[in-house]
Amino acid sequence: MYETIIVFDHFKHQIILITNVNTTDKNNLQVKYDSAVTQLEKLRFKLSKTISYKSNFKSVSSTISANLPHRNEEL
Repeated sequence: MYETIIVFDHFKHQIILITNVNTTDKNNLQVKYDSAVTQLEKLRFKLSKTISYKSNFKSVSSTISANLPHRNEEL
């Protein structure tokens, strides 16, 4: 099972952040909860930052032509 999940809700145009906390050990539940909240806040901050991306892609000019005959031509 994943500890943290990022969910993309395309219908509502939202991102939902989910983190799981192991509660089998009942000790320090508040500490575990606070840690999970902090982790989600850090992830939210990272996702909200603007990133700059420079692609190495370069378009190449070329001639495009159909490899099928026109409708008026005989097959």
